[in-house]
Formats: sequence, C-alpha cells, structure tokens
Amino acid sequence: MVIKDSITGLQNRTIMSKTIGILKYIWKQVNVFDIPQLARDISCDVKHIRKCYDDSQKAIEDYKIELAKEREDRTREQNLFVSVMDHIEDMLWSKDIDGRYIVANKAFRNKFCYGLSWNDIQGKNDIELAKIFKEKVGNENHTFGEVCNNSDEVVIRTEASREFLEYGMINGKMMKLVVNKSPVYNYTGKMFGTCGTGRDITDWHDSLEEAIAKIQSGCSCFGQEETEMLLKELNKLKFEEGDHVSIG
Repeated sequence: MVIKDSITGLQNRTIMSKTIGILKYIWKQVNVFDIPQLARDISCDVKHIRKCYDDSQKAIEDYKIELAKEREDRTREQNLFVSVMDHIEDMLWSKDIDGRYIVANKAFRNKFCYGLSWNDIQGKNDIELAKIFKEKVGNENHTFGEVCNNSDEVVIRTEASREFLEYGMINGKMMKLVVNKSPVYNYTGKMFGTCGTGRDITDWHDSLEEAIAKIQSGCSCFGQEETEMLLKELNKLKFEEGDHVSIG
C-alpha cells in the first residue's frame, strides 16, 4: 500500500513539475500573461494617445483663433469699404453675371431704391426690384429702365467699359443718369459681373434741352439733327472723354 502510494505521489509530482515547466516556458517565451509589461505598454500607449489628443486640441484652438482674426480683419476691411462707398454722393453698385446685386452704396439705396435696406436689395435683379418699387409708388411712377435696353448686356458682350445715358420715372419724377459700367474679373481673369456708377444729371440735362428749345424757336433751320449734334458736343464738355451713348 505504501509502495503504491509512493508511486502515485511520484507520478503526481512529475505531472505537476512538467506543467509548471510548460507555464514557465510560456511566461518566458510568449509573455502572454506578462501583466506588468502589458500594463506598462498600455500606459505608454495611453500617454501617447493623450499627447496626440492634446496636440490636436491645441491645433484646433490655434486655428479657431487664427480664423477669428481673419474674419475680424475681413469684417474691418468690408466695413471700411462700405463706409467709403456710402460717403460717395454718386450711386455705386455691382452685380454678378446674372444681374443680381452684390454691392450697393447708400446713395443708390436712397436715391434709386426708395430707401430699401441692403438686406432687401442683396441678391435681387432689376426686374425683382422694379416689382417692389412699383408696389411702393405705383406702376406709372416707376418706369426707370423700361424704355432703355439693358446696358449690362452691352458691357458683358463687349467686356469693355462704357458710358450710358439712362432715364425713367423715379417716384413720379423723371431722372436722367450718366452711368459708367465696367466688367469685373476674378483672380483667374474670368469675368463674373459688372460694376457701375450713376450720376444724376437731370437738372443739367433739362437746362440744356430748355436752352436748345429757345434756340430752335428763334431759328427755323435748327432741326432734330442739329439738336442731337449739339447735345453730343455739350455732353463731351460736361463728361470729357468716353463713349456717351444714349440707349433706347
């Protein structure tokens, strides 16, 4: 009995010894169960991830600050640009290639657009604005541009600066404008719109016509052809160089 027990115990110790040997081999060679090393590796990875996260957050914050500064600078420049435009007595505006307004100064808004705010004008074309104007003052009291061709099309087609005489009723009164228009190009050299200025010459032009009428009444040989020639020459004196084209 003792001998049998001794043999069984020896067998058990042999199995246990081999098992421990296998575990030691796995521990040493594979390190699958090396918890301390695994913890150190995880700790290093977490620190690296945290650093990357902190760096990315700092980069985002720096970008936000830079973007805010750029927006502030851009707003300051735009405000300066608008302020300068609004101090010009002549009407000034710009449209995109489809004829929708992208810029309009205070004189244009007040003299031509019946005091509409820029928010009411922005993005609209002349047809849409004319509808608003007619609703304000009546169809017969706003006819500006209806008897004239679209001078924007001339500038877009020729891609050249031009000068026009444009006229029509504004709030029930005839207004005559000398309009200078030019194409506008983007940084690639492609035309994307037009810009224009308008100067009210109604009183000056009416005075000319009155003077011509007096000359006509005193000289039977002074006809329509002579009248147009005189107006053309007087326009040159008033506006110096440029193609002063009456379109209609």
